[in-house]
Amino acid sequence: MLKEISNPRQIQGEPCRKWFTSDTADLVVWFDSNDEVIAFQLCYDKPHAERAVTWRAEAQGLSHMAVDDGEAVGMGHKASPILVPDGAWRPQQVLQAFLSEAAELPADIKALVVSQLAGRGLEP
Repeated sequence: MLKEISNPRQIQGEPCRKWFTSDTADLVVWFDSNDEVIAFQLCYDKPHAERAVTWRAEAQGLSHMAVDDGEAVGMGHKASPILVPDGAWRPQQVLQAFLSEAAELPADIKALVVSQLAGRGLEP
């Protein structure tokens, strides 16, 4: 189950964020000064081949990327993880995996993520 991390690091100059985590997923949610959700990033398949789905209120639709964990840089040390282009993805599977992890999320956050994933023509 996704559980909220108490007091996640806030980055100066960025909107306030909340972070929810489990063994297989992370959900970071950003809020404006009125406490409205303005963006989220759902990372899934953490132990295998991590991917990230990102939604921003000002953008149209979702972006889907792979997470390069920085392990294969060949420099003797791990680099910082970065998002890299990723091909086709299976939104229905991502939605189902999210729903199985989301039981304890605040209802408004869960509803937003579900609506954005389901907006890809899927039913929750």
